[in-house]
Amino acid sequence: MSLDSMAQGPKLALPFSSKAVPLVTTLQKQESYSMCWSSILRSVIVGGGGHFDLLSLNPISLKKTQSFKGHRSTVTCIIEDSTSGNILSSSVDGTVRLWDAEKAKQRSIFVTKSMIGITCVTTFRGGREVLAGGRESKVFAWDKESAQETLCIPVESEVVSVCASSLCQDVIFVGCGNGDLFMHDVRLPLEKSRISTLEGHNASISALSFHAGKLYSGSYDTTVRAWDTGKMMTTPSTVVCNIRGLIRNIVIYDNLMAVCAASRSLCVLSMKSGASLARLNHLGWVNAAVFSTDGAKIYSACSNSQTYAWDATVAISECRSEADAYAVL
Repeated sequence: MSLDSMAQGPKLALPFSSKAVPLVTTLQKQESYSMCWSSILRSVIVGGGGHFDLLSLNPISLKKTQSFKGHRSTVTCIIEDSTSGNILSSSVDGTVRLWDAEKAKQRSIFVTKSMIGITCVTTFRGGREVLAGGRESKVFAWDKESAQETLCIPVESEVVSVCASSLCQDVIFVGCGNGDLFMHDVRLPLEKSRISTLEGHNASISALSFHAGKLYSGSYDTTVRAWDTGKMMTTPSTVVCNIRGLIRNIVIYDNLMAVCAASRSLCVLSMKSGASLARLNHLGWVNAAVFSTDGAKIYSACSNSQTYAWDATVAISECRSEADAYAVL
């Protein structure tokens, strides 16, 4: 059973593992909203909640090794810049900052004129530009080298998530708090740049990810949808899964998808079979997750201010045989 062939709408009723226990947990001073893996530091970077710093955590003990200081309010999103290995972060302080990963020092700051909170950040145009959106209901872009603003697109609601197409460097996707999902071609004049409105979600679109030619969107309507970018003008989306609980984030590694949910679980799905491989239980909302570079571990951040490390191979293999059997049916 492929993701494309899964029926739309049903709650997940696939083989699940809820017996997996974390390798280690650590209690942070504040809740973390976002995290990423640093390939340069070989560590986990977390941020959010009441602490304004980004924290680098040892991947084995999850103890703090260093801090990235500069933001003046809550950190909302953290990613690794795939072209340089440095760290990008957005914040309620209305800025996006680029950090030197090795030195834990700020290299550049990208500022909106209004200084209203930024909720999400990514890169596009081959990593040459920084793309972000936020509470001002606008999408911004800056040249990464000069920090000059290159793009400003207004939308009808708060921007919650942004994503760039890997197939066309000038196409971006914008997820909004009211459930709108837009596709823009930034080569076109501003008034004509919106080339499609993708209909399907009915609540805040909390996460977007582009993988293997498809767009995946997670929403507070409890669904993850897959969009065929070559046919999205004429073909409706496919519901990948319907989780019990608001979806906070989705993370894709190779052929695995980790779905962070307010149902106190991190659900790991096979993107080949559509089967559910594991459910990793938490003591609060799962805000964020990230795989280590080799996929051997999954790290997750919870609303109870705990950060978890899981053995991905153990968690997934517990139900591998049942999931494979289900996929054959």
